[in-house]
Amino acid sequence: MSATPEILQVGQAWARALKARYRGRLPDSLDAKRCARAFEVSPRTAESWGDGQAPLAKHLFQACRLHGPAFLLEVFAPASEVLQLARLDDAIGELEAKFRTMGDDLARLRLVRGK
Repeated sequence: MSATPEILQVGQAWARALKARYRGRLPDSLDAKRCARAFEVSPRTAESWGDGQAPLAKHLFQACRLHGPAFLLEVFAPASEVLQLARLDDAIGELEAKFRTMGDDLARLRLVRGK
């Protein structure tokens, strides 16, 4: 049975995502041994992923545990969608930091006012 175009795209996106996190010594390469240790698979399996072999569902779950749900978005969402989500994540993070700072400032002001 041959892989569908969608499965081939997932395999290529999986390879790119892994290579970004487990960079090999050469450009656009995968450190298969490090990747294999992280996913508890054989180095040969990791090498096949680096060549574009799509993962099994259990490896997708492991990737989510290791790298968070954004990793799966990177694998399954079109690149433009991933960039938009990354920008949204950045904006949310900035706002959360501002709110924490504002909360700290508010607590200090309440302390001062209470004295």
